[in-house]
Amino acid sequence: MFKNYLKIAVRNFYKHKVYSIINISGLTIGITCSLLILLYVLDETSYDKQHSKAGRTYRLSMTTPQDSTRGMGYPVIGGGIAERLQTDFP
Repeated sequence: MFKNYLKIAVRNFYKHKVYSIINISGLTIGITCSLLILLYVLDETSYDKQHSKAGRTYRLSMTTPQDSTRGMGYPVIGGGIAERLQTDFP
């Protein structure tokens, strides 16, 4: 049965070459984009997972008044923040 379907597919490919090439290239591009998006998402969600206490890891960032409207922050914190974090957070 599968052999029959394969024969029909090959015959249709040779009969409608341009249409078949457009379909196959579209399918290839779609699968490639989906895999690249999947790899990107997996990479972004695995940030700092190599640590044994990854769930307790936090990132501190500093926001300036100019950046607060855009929601941007810099991963730079002053030296005196360590004592304050130890007293404010358990």
